[in-house]
Amino acid sequence: MKTSAGTWEGEIFHIGAIGVEISKPSADGWDALVRIRRVNADVLIAGSSLTVSLQQGGAPFIRRVGYESLTGVGYRPRTGWRSRETLRLGVVAEDRRQLCIDLTLHKTVDAAEVAQSIAQRAARHRLRHAPAGHRDHYAGLAAVARLPLPRLDRFAVYQLGTTAAVASPARQTRAS
Repeated sequence: MKTSAGTWEGEIFHIGAIGVEISKPSADGWDALVRIRRVNADVLIAGSSLTVSLQQGGAPFIRRVGYESLTGVGYRPRTGWRSRETLRLGVVAEDRRQLCIDLTLHKTVDAAEVAQSIAQRAARHRLRHAPAGHRDHYAGLAAVARLPLPRLDRFAVYQLGTTAAVASPARQTRAS
């Protein structure tokens, strides 16, 4: 598995994750629907989508997330020497539910850099496919800078929205 940052522009990029959690919003934050730890997951980041695939004890699970269904991309840095960085993907599912996919990354992967790259790729993808009157909404996010470190146990999130991409560096969400 390729885990170094390298150049992100245009090519398919492959990172590994060791844990996956899928959550739904609740009044108190996020409720976990599925939590899988100690798994080898592959994340392929491409120009128009990203794909999460894993296999644990049977049939493989493969989920393609198109950039048009991303509502946000965030990260949580390590909080101690034993902890791992986490990448958070906010998505709208086929049944219109808001879901959150948290990926626990290998120690060699910089979650902030991955989140920034995904946000920029999503903005560029939306910019290419947006009607002429809406393109200015996406142009700012395509060149957005790296988000500052969030407070302890929080995620820093790039808010993408569903119709307009807005960089929101101050936005922090509570970890589930």
